[in-house]
Amino acid sequence: AIEATAAGRDAAGALRGRLDERAATMLRNTKEFYSDLTDAELFAYNRAAYPDAGGRGALDKDELKMVEGILFGLIDKGKISTGRAAELLHRSREDVMRMASAAGIPVIN
Repeated sequence: AIEATAAGRDAAGALRGRLDERAATMLRNTKEFYSDLTDAELFAYNRAAYPDAGGRGALDKDELKMVEGILFGLIDKGKISTGRAAELLHRSREDVMRMASAAGIPVIN
């Protein structure tokens, strides 16, 4: 689990006080989404969503295969849609559906 410092909690509390209800709902939903992800799932999701974070750049071939597999698992768990996986992988939704199906992940068009 990630722990915030006292200063971080104070800053988050001050920011939370300025949020409108829509933004607060979005933050609650995001927190709920991430709450049950494993470290590997969280890493893969964020690595795909933010490939330039930490100066790492684009995914290499081996890393891409690992991220694809984990994202397919998130599809199977109902955590992300095939459309979101397609965005993260820079592929068409149809490609992701074919790839997930070939990996044994049931998908519905």
